[in-house]
Amino acid sequence: MKRAMAVFFIVTMTAGLFGCKGKDNSGGRITPESVYNVRVWKAVKEDVPQAIAAVGTLEPEEEVEVSAEVSARLTRVFRDEGAMVGSGERLALLDEETFRLKVSRANADLERALSDLDFAFKDLERKEALFREGIVSKENHEESVMRKKAASAMAESAKAALSLAERDLENSRVKAPFSGVLSEKYVSTGGYVREGEKLFKLMNINPVKVSAGIPERYLGAVSAGQTVSLRVAPVIGEFMGRIYFISPHIDDATRTFEIKARIKNPDGVLRPGFFADVTITTGMKKGIFLVPENGVVTRDDKRFVFVVKDGAVEERAVVIGERAMGKIEVIKGVEEGETVVKDGAHNLKDGSKVNVVTD
Repeated sequence: MKRAMAVFFIVTMTAGLFGCKGKDNSGGRITPESVYNVRVWKAVKEDVPQAIAAVGTLEPEEEVEVSAEVSARLTRVFRDEGAMVGSGERLALLDEETFRLKVSRANADLERALSDLDFAFKDLERKEALFREGIVSKENHEESVMRKKAASAMAESAKAALSLAERDLENSRVKAPFSGVLSEKYVSTGGYVREGEKLFKLMNINPVKVSAGIPERYLGAVSAGQTVSLRVAPVIGEFMGRIYFISPHIDDATRTFEIKARIKNPDGVLRPGFFADVTITTGMKKGIFLVPENGVVTRDDKRFVFVVKDGAVEERAVVIGERAMGKIEVIKGVEEGETVVKDGAHNLKDGSKVNVVTD
């Protein structure tokens, strides 16, 4: 009898315990449910610039190899690689004394030729007067004419030789053809250089140019004079410029066309060869929803967001558009003023309980 009573007591207590855990006060079954912490975004329409994004490469505005225009020994180099130079600034000096002597000799030759020309001119004047009077023969007169022509030709030749000598003297002073930075130096003082030999490489990097390939579908949206902005990883900040060139050619392999824009670079922080993120603003899209990317969930090639209502979420199918700066355009599926989950959406399903966390 005591054994039977003990068994009845244990069974009764066990049933009572399970009844308390599995039923609420009304007798319904309680199912434990997680509450997820989420951050939210208030659905507000925005006016968003429409833009084309591309990757470009920076190029110098101008680039030239500065070469020797005469052959001579290099007596002095004034500027080194990396130096900023102004237009007309002296970069190097060739054997100037040799060219000064050539100018002096050419000057002397010209003075002698001009003296001979003056003598021949006066002699011809005298012979012409005597010829008219019949005092000198025709042959003698013609000889004076020929001497005057020869002296005139010699004077012109001497003038040309002097001009060449003066030009060579000027060319012995190697100067920068435009303002820029010396990116290369190929020679050293004391070496002999020949005409046409490279001495320096000079780049003009203010402004710089950026070239970028744009998908062909945007050909009608891009025009000369449009504003572009760019960012480069090594430099903090945004730089602005304008398109000045649009290629008429579409690349067969990439289906892109090239654009070029000039960017002011007074401090020289933008360097040729940098890769740049290029943005071309083409217009303004008005009154659209931009949901943070983390708030859009993809399942079975469909997109969803979660709208918070009374501490729970409602799964909502959406139609999306373009992506921009970490956000996705929602064309359909969200209403003005709704609260949409922006962080934590990937843990949710329709009806999940949520706790909204503020930053």
